[in-house]
Amino acid sequence: MFRYQVLLLLLFTLFSCQEEKQHFKVATSSKGGSYYTIGTQISALFNQKHPNTFLEVVSNDTLSSSVNCQLLLDKKVDFALCQNDVSFSHEGVQKVHINSILPLYPEICFIIFPDSLNPQSLRELIVGKRIGLGPKNSGTANFMTHLFKHFGILPSEYTPIYTGFDENLLSHPDIDVSCAMTGFNNQRIQRILTEQNGKLFSLDQQRHLFDNGSSVDGFCLLYPRSKKFIIPKKLYQIAPEEPILTVAVDAILLTHSDTPQELINEFTQTIIHNSQLLSNKNSLLGQLSENFDTQRLNFPLHEGARIYYERDKPSFFERYAEMIGVVFSIFVVLVGAISSIQKFWHQRQKDLIDEFYIKVIKIENRTKNFKTVEDCIENIEKVRELKNEAFLLLVREKVRADESFRIFISQANDTIRYIESKRQFLRD
Repeated sequence: MFRYQVLLLLLFTLFSCQEEKQHFKVATSSKGGSYYTIGTQISALFNQKHPNTFLEVVSNDTLSSSVNCQLLLDKKVDFALCQNDVSFSHEGVQKVHINSILPLYPEICFIIFPDSLNPQSLRELIVGKRIGLGPKNSGTANFMTHLFKHFGILPSEYTPIYTGFDENLLSHPDIDVSCAMTGFNNQRIQRILTEQNGKLFSLDQQRHLFDNGSSVDGFCLLYPRSKKFIIPKKLYQIAPEEPILTVAVDAILLTHSDTPQELINEFTQTIIHNSQLLSNKNSLLGQLSENFDTQRLNFPLHEGARIYYERDKPSFFERYAEMIGVVFSIFVVLVGAISSIQKFWHQRQKDLIDEFYIKVIKIENRTKNFKTVEDCIENIEKVRELKNEAFLLLVREKVRADESFRIFISQANDTIRYIESKRQFLRD
């Protein structure tokens, strides 16, 4: 009996000394959305690699990019997936309390319409139609409003239909056109295209697929969180029949700024070190990388993630000390060369004006020898021609409007007046 009690005491002591699991939550979306799939896979990976930590996936039909951000602000979750262009109320000063960890995958803009329609423009497709946009506060609804406005389509010209993500289908009785911002392998998109006779709308013509200058390029300049995206031919078995030009916005993994740096550093390291494993499980994460432009992030990078990304980087001067020395030497030589060129060019411009000045002086000196009114008129015209020629050179930036130029103009005007007085004398 005594041995049994000792064994129980040892077991109790062992389990009581074990470190209590840390519990965190990540906000995703409905179970039919890409956020839920990605969030589940990342959570499973993190829980496997860190047994003392448990990352719980939060999922329901009301979650969206803006809702997820609000949950972060309210500290009801610790992580969230959302669209990189998300906007939500009270974003002002509170926006700094949300931090980015890393971009996960591109969310593509899908505009799907029944194959019974043959729209020649986005306006023709949207105006007067009932447009499925998913939840009212979703990233899709927000993004499509901006996209439609760019193409001159006002909110009053179509009827937005707000549903859950999983209900945003062409088969829905109230939806004429279904719009979605989601990953390319979303089963809902494939189902609409292959089972509901849906077709994808291309935002510009075929000739703009691989070059610049399309309407999509213009939109991306004005909406810098977005980027051009091409949906390949036959991506979804029989659809699309031709490549589709559209836009995309990155899905981003977020956290609260108060989340400990050590946790975020560890979390980021786990994802990056296992990116190949994640990619094998979900092709959406095939482009997962720590090499991305932080300037394109809608929210500032969390300090824990930044420390990880910059872990092996030497300081700027250490990395570029030799190059800086070479560049500085080249800079000194260039400054000297530019200075010499400027002096030469300025002297050349001055010499050119001096030629005009000398010509005017010669005309003035001949004025006393003029015998007729016609001589005066002829030479006045010559001076005016010299003035016009000088101004033409000024416009073409062959000469400068400096003191030499002003002296020439003043001398030319004085010469004209002098000849005019000579002409008046000869006339009288």
